[in-house]
Amino acid sequence: PTRIAFLLFRWYPFQLVQATEGKGVSSERTDGIRSTSDGASELVSRRFATMITPAASTIGGAAHVVGMTAVTRLAMPFASPKDKKYESQPGEKLIQLPARPPDVTMASWAASALAREIPKVLAASIPEKTISAALGVSPWSLYAAGMALWAGSFGLVVKTIVDMKRHNTPVAHAAGTAQTICRSGLFGLFRHPIYIGMMGSCVAMPLLLDSMYSFVGLAITAAYLVGHVMPVEEKWMLAKFGSEYAEYCKKVKRFFLF
Repeated sequence: PTRIAFLLFRWYPFQLVQATEGKGVSSERTDGIRSTSDGASELVSRRFATMITPAASTIGGAAHVVGMTAVTRLAMPFASPKDKKYESQPGEKLIQLPARPPDVTMASWAASALAREIPKVLAASIPEKTISAALGVSPWSLYAAGMALWAGSFGLVVKTIVDMKRHNTPVAHAAGTAQTICRSGLFGLFRHPIYIGMMGSCVAMPLLLDSMYSFVGLAITAAYLVGHVMPVEEKWMLAKFGSEYAEYCKKVKRFFLF
């Protein structure tokens, strides 16, 4: 209703001014219409800016984490085809990781929401720091940007899985071992597009939660993926595909430019 009112306050007086100009209506009357329009628009804008977002409360933030985790869990079987053609060859060593990247990413979302709540509990010693206040933008703008980034990151992961299936090779750690080097699609831009999507979702969390402290989730995921998972996978791929993979690494960077 607030959005509709905002549009009406902006549109209807403008149409009225357009209709009255040049038709014998005094300029004072026209200016009065403009003034009323501007005042009403400012009031609605202020009201809209102060409205809390769906993720602003503790329950709202937790609900977003639960919902996003549920969506991810539902999509995970799609990335885990149980096909014997993906089994490792005799003597071939599988990639061993202490934790699956999707699990670490989802745990990081929860850590982001939890980190935002800490200043509320320890208000006397830790000041609450919002991104909207630091950037001078409305919480709703950040929330919309965060949701769009999360959806885009999720879409990036799904698109990558589709590309891998097109090459008849499994998603890493999901079912067996890599069968070939994917070079087309998103793999022509990044060496690890799935992990780019995971980190993108962790950037989205602080935006929709509107908290500086929520970047802790991104720090956890980035440290694990960049510091451990990517080097381990690349070492494994280099051992299996040799110079072919080394040439691919020269042409395609981990993060587009570096």
